[in-house]
Amino acid sequence: ARQPQVRGINLAQAAAMTLGEAIEWVRGVPASLPAEMQPMAGDICDSFLSTARRLVDLGLDYLSLDRAGATLSTGERQRVQLARVVRNRSTGVLYVLDEPSIGLHPANVDGLVGVMRDLVDDGNTVVVVDHDTRVLAEADYLVEMGPVAGAGGGSVIAAGTVGEVEQSRAAASLRFCAQSPSVCAHR
Repeated sequence: ARQPQVRGINLAQAAAMTLGEAIEWVRGVPASLPAEMQPMAGDICDSFLSTARRLVDLGLDYLSLDRAGATLSTGERQRVQLARVVRNRSTGVLYVLDEPSIGLHPANVDGLVGVMRDLVDDGNTVVVVDHDTRVLAEADYLVEMGPVAGAGGGSVIAAGTVGEVEQSRAAASLRFCAQSPSVCAHR
């Protein structure tokens, strides 16, 4: 695995790259090969780039390809699994995501929302427990629980569309959206 090289590096070196670095390297692989290999290499590279794009959308471009799965945080593991699910194009499945935006850079929240939308567009149901107002603002239907956390919580204090929950006197989470529209402007 260390002897053959493609674009000046061997397999071990390619696996040590971050996902972001690997994407740039893979883009140039087909053109670096003999003409008869380019169509097959193009298909393989396109497949890799499609999967990698989802991982980047979910803020995982810093992971190296040789990193052991056991070393991933819970949030990283959940996002890798989410990218895999979208790639497999399942349908009719209920997905329950527990705080998927935790640990996610704010710039990658749009990617997370996009992945969730793709799951819904494929005919799945996505239930999300989250506190990020940008994630909440994208919901088709919202249920706000409260009024306090832990054992004192558990009562539905508002339910409905985002607009309906924003108008609720009891709801606190999306009142923030109404007061800070630039944060929730993605709706």
